[in-house]
Amino acid sequence: MKEEIQCAAHFLSSLLHRGLSTREQAERFSNKLQELLSQRFHDHWHPDKPQRGSGFRCIRINHKLDPLVEEALAYCGLGGPKGNSVLPKELALWIDPKDVSYRIGEDGSICQLQLIYEEFECLCL
Repeated sequence: MKEEIQCAAHFLSSLLHRGLSTREQAERFSNKLQELLSQRFHDHWHPDKPQRGSGFRCIRINHKLDPLVEEALAYCGLGGPKGNSVLPKELALWIDPKDVSYRIGEDGSICQLQLIYEEFECLCL
């Protein structure tokens, strides 16, 4: 669970970092989001049945920030319009055992993030 959460948090952090003034803010965001996701997924992680609870582990931005993303942004001083302005207006990020995937836009392709320690790579399906 730790690797998948770390991968997802680093991915969102990289989207933020392009529009942020400091790398420190992006790192604080990533660390806080990892903490929040770990708490949220604690009883909803089933490696033997990876699709079980998949909807619960989806982070959605649909012109409105997911509450955990919003909380992590506020924690690192990026709450309000600044943090929201650099994230895609529509994003789905699925965090499942051994799989982290995302889609930007309702009609976008689903891309998989490879779990390679602290790096990620987009593999479009």
